[in-house]
Amino acid sequence: MQVEFTIDQEQFMAYEGVKMSYTKRQLSDEFFVRNTSLLFEQGIRDIESRYEEYYPQVHDQYDRYKATNSVAVQNDFIERPVVDIWAMKLLAILKERFPNYEFPIRNYQNISTINVNEAFAYKHLGLFRQVVGVFKDVYQLKLENIIRRFSVVLGLRKDPYDKYKELLELAKANHKKIMFFFLFGAYNTFDKNISFSSHSYKMLIKSLIDYTPFGILFSYFTHKNTKKIAKEKMRLEEVVNRPVIKSRQHFNRLEIPKTYQILIENDVKEEYTMGYHTCLGFRAGTCSHFYFYDLEYEIQTPLKVLPFCVVDELMKKKMQLSPQEARAKIRQIQEEVKAVNGMFISIFHTHVLSGVEDGKDWMEVYKTMIEN
Repeated sequence: MQVEFTIDQEQFMAYEGVKMSYTKRQLSDEFFVRNTSLLFEQGIRDIESRYEEYYPQVHDQYDRYKATNSVAVQNDFIERPVVDIWAMKLLAILKERFPNYEFPIRNYQNISTINVNEAFAYKHLGLFRQVVGVFKDVYQLKLENIIRRFSVVLGLRKDPYDKYKELLELAKANHKKIMFFFLFGAYNTFDKNISFSSHSYKMLIKSLIDYTPFGILFSYFTHKNTKKIAKEKMRLEEVVNRPVIKSRQHFNRLEIPKTYQILIENDVKEEYTMGYHTCLGFRAGTCSHFYFYDLEYEIQTPLKVLPFCVVDELMKKKMQLSPQEARAKIRQIQEEVKAVNGMFISIFHTHVLSGVEDGKDWMEVYKTMIEN
């Protein structure tokens, strides 16, 4: 739907289509909303612009904005897409005011995103990491892990994290979108994937991107470092032989506006980090994509932000939900998104879906979510 703004009263009054004014008095036959002068103030706090994150404040242990500082959490509406709810109410009024105008219709979308930050549990780890892993399992008396590790390395059983084919088939069978984000940073305390130079990892990536959209999962130390962002992006582009335009930050490390400014400099077009890893819901108050508005420069940027609202690790570890409880919580949030025909974007990890860590069937949680 094309929208134009004007401050020219004659142009506005001459226009014969659907129009709306936010002024002190009505100008013609438009849909009229009396202004309170608040929206004319520069730098007004706005949920979607993330104005509250521009203030200096204490971050969490991973240098992230604390969800508990947000208006949405403090006022207990974090699990509701309030911006979309307000927009739907406005749309209903406009439809009543302009019954002959055909407003565009949007449909609910269920988009599954998979963070590939640990491509395999045991395969292709390298001798040193295998030896360290064995000693760790022996020390912790994890006999089952030792047996599983050797079975995988010897080719007697499938790696438990290797869920990729099953995930693709599930998405196809349910006519849902799925997207993979590949970690391409060097190994460190927080980024523990197999080597980005591994032939097997490259083959995995190539086998997936023929069937589904993909993006890069920028490593832990990149969120304020343009050189690292550029380097990791170039590495993946050399493998896939095409521009990488979608991204997400590992550990959800996002500093607004700095991270977004760096991504724009590096030609990222779509960004998928808008959400919290400490609570479910809508960080920007919306389940719709929007273009990042940079309050430092007062400009709308070309960076499309696609917010997520559900994370498997959050439900499993921090919230300590059982698979059954997680299914119920996911369904609750999905219904909120469906009510406004929005985008339900989830984050899952193959190490959670494998059930290795807790022996619970999180794959069934994922299947239920995909089917809804």
